[in-house]
Amino acid sequence: MIIDTNVPLFSIIVPVYNVKEYIEITIGSILEQTICDFEILAIDDGSTDGSGDILDIIASTDARVRVFHQPNSGVSAARNLGLDKARGKWIVFVDGDDALRLDALEILRDCISRNPNADMIGYCYSKTTNIIPNNLKKPNIEITYNELSDDCSTKASFGALNHQMVWTETFCREILGDLRFEPIKNGEDVLFCNGIGLKANKYIAIDAKLYFYLARGNSAREQDLIWTEHRHYEHEIAYNGILQNLVKCKKDIDNKWLKRWVAQLLQYKPQVWKFNKTTQQKFLNNQRSLLRNVEYLLSLPIYLKIWIKIATAINSRIYYKITAMWPIKIYSKLKR
Repeated sequence: MIIDTNVPLFSIIVPVYNVKEYIEITIGSILEQTICDFEILAIDDGSTDGSGDILDIIASTDARVRVFHQPNSGVSAARNLGLDKARGKWIVFVDGDDALRLDALEILRDCISRNPNADMIGYCYSKTTNIIPNNLKKPNIEITYNELSDDCSTKASFGALNHQMVWTETFCREILGDLRFEPIKNGEDVLFCNGIGLKANKYIAIDAKLYFYLARGNSAREQDLIWTEHRHYEHEIAYNGILQNLVKCKKDIDNKWLKRWVAQLLQYKPQVWKFNKTTQQKFLNNQRSLLRNVEYLLSLPIYLKIWIKIATAINSRIYYKITAMWPIKIYSKLKR
């Protein structure tokens, strides 16, 4: 079979910002894949530590690596640039300090071959505090995994919607359309994954751990665990974006996923009560408005519509805790 080198099977998009200690391992884990039918789009997001120079050196020795430099604009802008420049049939995201299992792309390629109508594949990841190249699994060590398939042509499945990190899925570039990441730093993955999940017509899930996620205290992801007013505001943008996606979607929505999402909204974010009362009330008003809009989703079960109506009936922080947050907390404990 002749492979058109201008249209690789995979486009691997790697946003890079000040990760000079890790970027060679990250790019190396891709270049050393057991198949070669891919391109790497490394987006240097205004790094000041020399990460961009390292990328340029790597690109000068391997034509599969394409490097783009931009002023610091955030991970969403970096990923969007990668999407705009991608030529591959399938999109894979890898963060600049993480890594792929060395046969990850081969496993995904074989899955695509077995499921030619698939347009989205989900997979698992391993969390580690130290990525050692020799531990990325040797190609001669076979991996066994289960494979599940969902027809999403008329109903968005739980599996397709149940992704919160873009590096746990690959998707066919054809279904992307004009979907791009919102220019936020919190909740952008969740919102983008929701958009792709609703677009997919056939979803495949494999329980193989193909991705290595590096947990480091000074990473953007770890630092973002600190709850701030700005972070809360950006999560509101993401939640409202998901609601707009659901309203526009012409498919049915998996009931289990929908119930879980609404439960998350009712549970709210307990960190918000650490803000001053004025800020608490502002965010609560926004949450009540969001829930009232969610209430009008046609596919929402009647008991959730009633629950939302009760929880938003009175504009009171204590009332909301009693009618929404506490019942969800009790239910979650009983379900364990």
